Amino acid sequence: MKIEQIMNNKLKSLCFSILIVLTNTSYSLQDSVVAIVNDKVILQSDLDERMKEVNLQNLSRIEFTKIKNNILDELVEESLLDQASSRMGIRISDIDLQNRLKLIAKNQGLTVLQLKEAVENENISYMKYLDKLRKNIQRQELFRTQFTNRAYIADEEIES
Repeated sequence: MKIEQIMNNKLKSLCFSILIVLTNTSYSLQDSVVAIVNDKVILQSDLDERMKEVNLQNLSRIEFTKIKNNILDELVEESLLDQASSRMGIRISDIDLQNRLKLIAKNQGLTVLQLKEAVENENISYMKYLDKLRKNIQRQELFRTQFTNRAYIADEEIES
């Protein structure tokens, strides 16, 4: 009797494991790669997520395709900037992130907690908001360190 129970439990565990694997596999097959940027991929789900931010009602097929291509271009550009930031070792600490949050909240006349509530009221995950903010700060720092400091305009160019 005990051997039958053990075998039944093992069989149930095996069936459950197979079910989980099949569920995960079917989900992953639904998401496809739409672009490869160096060693990173942009998935259809990334594109779909960004497309949700745009009002797509009453658009012709050409307008829809143009918007979709523009969003894909933005995703590629962001991926390139993120990769460059990573290669340059640009990291944004939690303290830097908190300071930027305080500044954003102050500029909007809010506390950080009120800003969090406002973000969540827009049906945006606060964690996604923080991640997006961190990436934006990282990209700004990349431009500041790599491009702004290297820009030089000669006095002759200013006079002309």
